Amino acid sequence: MNDGEHPLSQADCERLEKALRLVPTGLDPLALATALRRQLPAELARRAAELASLRERSKARFPSAGLRWLTRRGLEQSTRECVARERARRFAELEPGALVHDATCGLGADALALSQAGLRVLASDRDPALAWCARQNLAASPAPHCVFVADAAFAPRSEALLLLDPDRRATRGADVRARALDPAGWSPSPRAIAQRLARTRGACIKLPAGMDIEHCPPEWVEGRPVRWQWVSAEGELCEVNLWAGTLAGPSSELGAREVVRIPKNGATRRWSARPQQVVSLTPAEVSKILWIADPDPAVVRAGLVGALASELGLAPLAAQCAYLAGHEEPRTDLARCWRVLDQSSADPRAVRRMLAARDIGPVQVLKRGHPEPAEVLQRRYSTKAAQRGFVMVARLDAGHRAFLVAPADAAGVVGDEGFEPPTSSL
Repeated sequence: MNDGEHPLSQADCERLEKALRLVPTGLDPLALATALRRQLPAELARRAAELASLRERSKARFPSAGLRWLTRRGLEQSTRECVARERARRFAELEPGALVHDATCGLGADALALSQAGLRVLASDRDPALAWCARQNLAASPAPHCVFVADAAFAPRSEALLLLDPDRRATRGADVRARALDPAGWSPSPRAIAQRLARTRGACIKLPAGMDIEHCPPEWVEGRPVRWQWVSAEGELCEVNLWAGTLAGPSSELGAREVVRIPKNGATRRWSARPQQVVSLTPAEVSKILWIADPDPAVVRAGLVGALASELGLAPLAAQCAYLAGHEEPRTDLARCWRVLDQSSADPRAVRRMLAARDIGPVQVLKRGHPEPAEVLQRRYSTKAAQRGFVMVARLDAGHRAFLVAPADAAGVVGDEGFEPPTSSL
């Protein structure tokens, strides 16, 4: 459905669902719209076709198809199903059976996960269309719940835990991304969020993936236990969470930063550490490395590259470079590991000579700290040989260097472009 449209009646919802069930699968958009117009009035057929398109697009984000009622904007802003379930797990683990107010519920992805985890849920959104979708999506929810329209600053029950995702879409202009990371431009305002935090015993504030926590308003963290958490899913950094009050966890863990890595297949990995300063490799040491580890983007953004290096017995290739290297194969699921076959300067002629010596032609480039896009480097480096390969390019203290590498496993690449670390230590 389109954003801003009036909600459907229950009868129209049922007619729409029935029509979608009767339409053959695999139709192209035009054929689908034509088939729906045979069963429904023109306007309802249009909305049914739009909803069918959104449901198809949502499959990657919501593989269980738990959210059936969608809008374009709501889908773009919604939390991935796996991330919502991980967040709900923490709520339920620390506050089992609690009442949680999802004050910016959108389509209801988080609210549904909270309910499925056995928590009582109050869900609200200031957008009536989104609140309507959330109400429909939670209709079969197993736990007590209530969905209503309200501004995120509204506090309905004093005993309710808080889940809040500030709206960052209001910023406009040439530097939208930078201002989207500035809490001063968010809604609710930093002051309103601080007031909500003061009225609840526990809260989770969802923040943008690229935010530097040094820019967090001090009134959010002063005088209360807090814990920072970075979440990645399938190798993509999704969000930063500020857990406060009772949801910050045991006092022994305060001060540590948490990384949550959710793979496409396999068990979720949770890892906590404190930032560490580590010494990078010298040029002579770099020339002898046998392995490179590319940390998960959540590790990098959390400023925990040094802690991971210390745990694995590795060292950064250079200051401000998140690639870690050493002589032994790293055994970790917090980084993608590569065996170093050869290395040269990053000059295209030197790289092509290195590839030609091993009969390698087309290459996939992974890079950190090089100004050129990876696709441009791939075209410059590739030769006419038949074998394919991987080249990692890193900015070292003495200039850029290229490494011909082979993956230690056959999984997909983690952190192609990656993020430069948020701290000066790496």
